Amino acid sequence: VRASDVVLESYPEEPTLCVDRAILANATDSDRYLCALYWATQTVGGVGYGDVRPANAGEVAFAVVTMGLGAAALGALLITVRRVWMESRRKPLELQAKYAATIAFLR
Repeated sequence: VRASDVVLESYPEEPTLCVDRAILANATDSDRYLCALYWATQTVGGVGYGDVRPANAGEVAFAVVTMGLGAAALGALLITVRRVWMESRRKPLELQAKYAATIAFLR
């Protein structure tokens, strides 16, 4: 028994909207657009194509929205980290300026 045979038996291929060409060929334009958006979001998001795939338009839309929210959450986290880092750098500069003003006043 080869490992590939075991994998194929464990995960049987079921036709899905965005993978099966026969289904996609007969799909509406909105379903094709949704599949294109799903492919682009999945590719850019680095999520990969995995063993579990959306089977219908509702699942594809949910996956696209979920990946978009994940990207937005990552962006918000990076913005927050940058803001905290910039704030931590600004405070010592303000204290240094106040110290210099105090020394200049005392002279």
